[in-house]
Amino acid sequence: MKSKPAPDPGASTGEYDKKAPRILPDDLIIPDDGSILRTLYRYDNSKNRNLVHVRFDKLTVERLNKFKLATKVDMSKLIAFAVDHLFETQPELITVIRNYMQNTML
Repeated sequence: MKSKPAPDPGASTGEYDKKAPRILPDDLIIPDDGSILRTLYRYDNSKNRNLVHVRFDKLTVERLNKFKLATKVDMSKLIAFAVDHLFETQPELITVIRNYMQNTML
């Protein structure tokens, strides 16, 4: 009988809590100062079920693959986090969406 593989330390295991501690891979040295990588490890995309097909240039795909090897963070988790982070930090994007929706409803 095959044994179960060890859980992925970068995998989502529960609700997204920006302040909750998260176990990080031993081979990563990350300051405990709210770094972007620590926040990424805490990000939970386990309940996301919608798929979007995206296209990247070759260099970006290579970087994403190397990032996964270096951090054990799945590509889809990184991309979902990046998009959420973009909308959180750039509220004018939400304004563009709201303006569009108001204009199309008229």
